[in-house]
Amino acid sequence: MAKNVIILGAGASAQYGAPVMRGFLDVASTLLVRKRAGKRAKNFASIFDALALLQQVHSKSEFDLINLESVFTALELSKTLGRFPGLSADLIDERIQDLKWVIVHTLQETLEFIRQPQGFGSDGLKRLIETIDKARQEDPTNDTAILTFNYDLLLEVAIHFAGCSVDYGLAKESTDYPSIPLLKLHGSLNWAVERGTGKIVPWFLRQYFRQAKLNDGGNPPGNIRLRVADHFETFSKSSKTDYEETPLIVPPSWNKAAAYSSISEVWKRAANELSTASSIFVVGYSLPETDSFFRQLYALGTVGQTLLRRFWVFNLDDSRDTVFRSMLGPGARDRFKFFREDFETAQSRIAEAINER
Repeated sequence: MAKNVIILGAGASAQYGAPVMRGFLDVASTLLVRKRAGKRAKNFASIFDALALLQQVHSKSEFDLINLESVFTALELSKTLGRFPGLSADLIDERIQDLKWVIVHTLQETLEFIRQPQGFGSDGLKRLIETIDKARQEDPTNDTAILTFNYDLLLEVAIHFAGCSVDYGLAKESTDYPSIPLLKLHGSLNWAVERGTGKIVPWFLRQYFRQAKLNDGGNPPGNIRLRVADHFETFSKSSKTDYEETPLIVPPSWNKAAAYSSISEVWKRAANELSTASSIFVVGYSLPETDSFFRQLYALGTVGQTLLRRFWVFNLDDSRDTVFRSMLGPGARDRFKFFREDFETAQSRIAEAINER
């Protein structure tokens, strides 16, 4: 169980090139216009056609057409209601799959990893993972779990090249390397879903590097993009298992209950880690009003005997100060600090706190 819990939102990946929720569809649109959508161009076009249809809703009510979260929520709710402007009910599922591919391809196309002598990735993230691992080696009770709402593989890359392995909560990498709990609450680009059973099987980076050739096509010199989801067919053949084409991508809001039944073990593990945490660090997560799921996870997960020493929030949006304070009880509020800082600065503060005796 964790002494420290680090919670990461989209803002934590933004400085490495991943678009945030509000700008995501603008970035996707640019990729389509610049003919960088590749074989997913039809998926992209279908989504922007659907957005055009949603203009009918926007004319009668307020609707955020440029926010990925709002659009994903609208499609999920439309599936439940069986109606979407201009679409037959049987096409709504197809648009949801289209949107998932827009998310997957946009992340794979925008996140570039810098080649380094010992691999590729971010020095800052790698240092944070090394700090977490060293602190645990020096004191086994000084453990750290990472909870993230992000689909990307930034943390996996950092963990891999820091000489550690990943424990996803639903599956643990089978290596002799020390493991870091990485609980991805919304799914991941490298999580395959077995057809028929719905079982989630992660494609760990060590497996991926062995089994799939990295495609450098279109990459700037010295950089590389990881297109793990594009190689699921290779994963299926190597494991002799039939996986769905789309990775597990869970909607960021509203009707999570049905979608999350498949990764309930991850959320249970997250609740357990929160219940034993004396320090909680939140970086780049905005806690939107629509996300009652996380509020409930925090409320139920933090029930335990451990006294909270820190609840630190790092965000460039000052309004998040009030939002997080309103979620906390009196005891946690006394331990609350808000920092108007980006992820790179936050990593240094978190590393110092983890090492503090």
